[in-house]
Amino acid sequence: MVPGPNSQFCCEHEAACRSSAERNGKKFAAGQLSYVGDGYAAKIDGRPMRILVVPMQVGSDEVIDMDRRREQILECKNPSRRNPHMRAVVEVLQVLFGLEPGGVVEKINNNSHVLEAYAMANSALCSNLEPGGGRSGSPTGDMLGNCREHLSQTIALLAPTIIVTQGSVPRDTFRKAVGRRYEPICDRVARVTIKGVQAVCCEIRLPSQGFYGPEGHFCQVAVPALERARRLALDKTPDEPPAPPPAPPDEQSADAEDANNGKTKIVPGLDWYIIHTYSGFEKKVKESLRTRADSFGFEKKVGEILIPTEDVVEMRNGKKVTTERLLYPGYVLVQLALDDELWHVIKNTPRVTGFVGGGHDPQPLTENEVNQILNRQKDSAERPRPKMEFARNDRVKIVDGPFSGFNGAVEEVNEDRSTVKVMVTIFGRGTPVELEYFQVEKER
Repeated sequence: MVPGPNSQFCCEHEAACRSSAERNGKKFAAGQLSYVGDGYAAKIDGRPMRILVVPMQVGSDEVIDMDRRREQILECKNPSRRNPHMRAVVEVLQVLFGLEPGGVVEKINNNSHVLEAYAMANSALCSNLEPGGGRSGSPTGDMLGNCREHLSQTIALLAPTIIVTQGSVPRDTFRKAVGRRYEPICDRVARVTIKGVQAVCCEIRLPSQGFYGPEGHFCQVAVPALERARRLALDKTPDEPPAPPPAPPDEQSADAEDANNGKTKIVPGLDWYIIHTYSGFEKKVKESLRTRADSFGFEKKVGEILIPTEDVVEMRNGKKVTTERLLYPGYVLVQLALDDELWHVIKNTPRVTGFVGGGHDPQPLTENEVNQILNRQKDSAERPRPKMEFARNDRVKIVDGPFSGFNGAVEEVNEDRSTVKVMVTIFGRGTPVELEYFQVEKER
């Protein structure tokens, strides 16, 4: 597919795709071409951050060549010119470039606007419209199938480090283009390889009613997934988790380490409280609480701020890898000498929804409850838990050891030893094999 003379759309599949639209009594709309910003080859701390967004095509009679596409996107540097889709694109880019989503800062470290620092390629270049007109279009199956190769070639040329799909159709088209080289990391985030290009993929919804707001898809689902994708893309060693950031000077002591390594500074005379936050914003809330405590003069009333985590073990590309995950997503523990003034300061902290238990008069955790949390965190640092949990009769695939590649069913689970007994068929006979958790994974 290339733009032809006078910017006309030329594609070897145009006749077949046009026919697929007309067979359904629809009008064929051709040529919604791609965009590559001048600042696409951006870097963060010396690491490449090449972002490709794969949205749905727009239903339109207009053939949009790359020059027209550039005009459309750069017009949206002005917030008043953004439709819901482009607002979402800007906020997605803000998250991936480490900026505040929805904030006033929209330029990255090389002074490029975020819209100048990404690329866009539709999941389908063509669409079919209702005969009466309008901008609501949907591609036929033939169009999606024919455009899969266009999308693959675009990815091969641009070599993105992060690919964001917007909506179910782009997601499904992209997954089919990737095929088996799609390795899920967590919900909505995966590592992918397509035509030799390795990237991190993040899948989000199209903007719709309820997309924004504290409980909407963007805050609750998209932002945590985008932040996870960003960390993976900036990781110096793709198959290992990023190293935890160094602790601030006032926490670098034998009895004072951050939540990433299991040790916690206990300030005498303060009580522990649980604060509920937007999921995925726990670290930002921790930073905001510390900053606000200093600004309002409550340094001595706010002690340790803890995000409880645990270490988990998983197999990744044949390697045993230890990663960190939140014990209680959406919750932060804080040591406080709580009074009315401090209650209001914390309650009005951005992304904090309130205290757990008691409303305006929350009850602190008991010493036993605190010790349970701290001990679990300490135990996981000494002996990481398997990331996957299993039950009897689960169908699993062995991914490590001499029986790698065999499939079977779980017969026994030993949680104390983190092992499973799997019944596999060898030479036509069922044979029980004892394996560690990280040596097996559930069948998809």
